[in-house]
Amino acid sequence: MILRKKGILVVVVLVALAGLLLSTGIAAGRPLQEAAGLQVEMTATLEGKVATYSITLRNPNSFDVGDLFVSGPVPAGATFIEASATAAKSWFRGVESAGVAGNVAVWLSEKVPAGGSRGPFVYQVSLESGDRGTGHAWVRWKLPTEGSASSAEVTPAAAGVSTVVAAYAGSETCKTCHSGTYQSWKNTLHSSMVRPAARGDLSNARADLTLEGAPRPDQYDWALVIGGWYKEERYAYRDTQGRIVTGEFEYNRPKKSFSLRKDRNGNLEALDWINECGACHATGMDPQKRQWTEFNIGCEACHGPGGNHAKNPASVRMYVDKSSENCGKCHIRGRDKSGLTGYPADFEYGKPTTLMAKFNPIPMTDRASVFPDEKNSNRHRQQFLDWSKSDHAQAEVGCITCHDPHKGSLTERKADLRAQGNELCSKCHEKQTSDPVAHSGHQAQVASCAACHLPKLIGSGSVSTHTFEAIAPAKTLQYGETMANSCTSSCHKAQGVEWADQGYKRLFNR
Repeated sequence: MILRKKGILVVVVLVALAGLLLSTGIAAGRPLQEAAGLQVEMTATLEGKVATYSITLRNPNSFDVGDLFVSGPVPAGATFIEASATAAKSWFRGVESAGVAGNVAVWLSEKVPAGGSRGPFVYQVSLESGDRGTGHAWVRWKLPTEGSASSAEVTPAAAGVSTVVAAYAGSETCKTCHSGTYQSWKNTLHSSMVRPAARGDLSNARADLTLEGAPRPDQYDWALVIGGWYKEERYAYRDTQGRIVTGEFEYNRPKKSFSLRKDRNGNLEALDWINECGACHATGMDPQKRQWTEFNIGCEACHGPGGNHAKNPASVRMYVDKSSENCGKCHIRGRDKSGLTGYPADFEYGKPTTLMAKFNPIPMTDRASVFPDEKNSNRHRQQFLDWSKSDHAQAEVGCITCHDPHKGSLTERKADLRAQGNELCSKCHEKQTSDPVAHSGHQAQVASCAACHLPKLIGSGSVSTHTFEAIAPAKTLQYGETMANSCTSSCHKAQGVEWADQGYKRLFNR
């Protein structure tokens, strides 16, 4: 849409959206569809320095669509004046300050009926500098919960909405009775792995990027922001087929720089988010139908569907799966045996054995993911594979023995442990922790269990291995410099491997 200062010019933009499901606070239990279809009709007029925008929503579907969040553009250098809406129960919110490009928004709480429309929603801006602005309208929506008063007419089979998915209640519903646990969970990375992509004006930004031999569109429909709370931040966009695809670059927060993402063959890496990542970034994921119930790792991602429990909590109890396989369904790397997904799509909640029965983990000979000793991982998201080879697994000391999945931090990679430092290990290893100096041969202030048994060797040194092996320098000498060890990876870098090997043998007689 372009505004020109020549009397009154009316431009109509008709956009068939592919279900940009990015509403913050998506209602519980409402299946989110990757591809549905709403149309946004925008007209724009310019008189002098005042631009008037009018947005009308049209629903060509055979089912109603409700709870709409609509945003219209405010060009760079413009000042929001006023807004009005003809539909009831609607409101507008202007940009926060004058001269800042952004959006005005309207929340429409009533439905746009099948084959019908809502609007127009009208607002004006003053173009204080320049005489043209560009923008677009977009819409986000969610479908009603099965069992609501209008469910029979809103979720027919033709709409492609799975009634199985509706068995999920949503984390917001869990909050009603479990507010304390909910608030604690909200402060974890599980609750905030995926976020909507913010819409803004980048007309004055400059970034030089050259891609050779990589045919890509010159515009991206950015949809999601993944991670980025304390380190890497990735972005996902909709490709020409309407799929959500992870972008080929990422932003490193500590370094304040962008870098390209490449696979093991050196090619730019763009992945189908639903098939490769979805079930571990969203709850209730159905990769076949390409729909899910809730962004992020919600309550029911670990506790299973809670719709029946939410309806009658006194008589329908939730089974709590405390198995490490329940964590392992995401903290693992490989392919589903169907070959469709990079996660165990057919894992059955409450049936731990279905994890390995329906999933092919990476082989230990995979040098891109496992150190040369074919035991310790050198990539993230493989903690379950490490743990399964440990003495802890043999002793049935599982993930939640040490970790509290309801606690964490949004700003740092925090282990969410049930106790800190050597105190956690002392619950089982009282002899070793009662005299850590004698056990480790190190001074008390550095005699940390985790420093040796959970060395941060993965990625850029921010993720610990989980075999709980104190990896000896002798392994580095045996396999070469690509094999890290517990000693020279952090504390004794300056002294070198040979020095560390001699010290290790002197301390432990091996």
